[in-house]
Amino acid sequence: MVLSHAKAIADMGKELANARSDIKIKTYENANLLEVHEATRAELKNTTAQKDSIKDQLSAHREQLSQLQLESGMERKKLNEDIAKRDEQLEAYAQLELQVDSKIEAGKDPGGIGHLACPKRRMEQALMLAKKCSELKKAAEALRSSLKVEQDANAALKARLQVSEHAVSQMNQPSAYVVKSAKAREEELAKL
Repeated sequence: MVLSHAKAIADMGKELANARSDIKIKTYENANLLEVHEATRAELKNTTAQKDSIKDQLSAHREQLSQLQLESGMERKKLNEDIAKRDEQLEAYAQLELQVDSKIEAGKDPGGIGHLACPKRRMEQALMLAKKCSELKKAAEALRSSLKVEQDANAALKARLQVSEHAVSQMNQPSAYVVKSAKAREEELAKL
């Protein structure tokens, strides 16, 4: 009986030592899990800050794009109106020239502008018309060039907006990392 009692005490001592060992292991594992948790929490905070920053940038880009679209629309409308106005002036001038030419060919006074029948004046008028046409063509080309620059800037801003939207949509959720890390830890413990 003393022997069985001693054996029971020895068995209890072994179990106590095993329990202490298990407690030490669990304490170590818990400390590691806390470190991982804190690191994950810090990463989550950093990721959230990045997400907020990207959202702010996205909002700013959207506002800038809206402003540029509005400005380019107004500029395009103004340019088209200017071109249409100059085209109308050119057409009116051409019509007047045709009327003068037809009256001169018919041998009639073109209506108080008889001095236009002079070949020298006709030549001056043709040169002035050519110069005016050249100026109008240059102005129209400059307006088209300006419109192209605005359209390119608008397209570049749209591309940047799409990249920002894609970055926001592709952000990883940190909770998946925490779950994956905890499962990996459990598998390592199960192997021990």
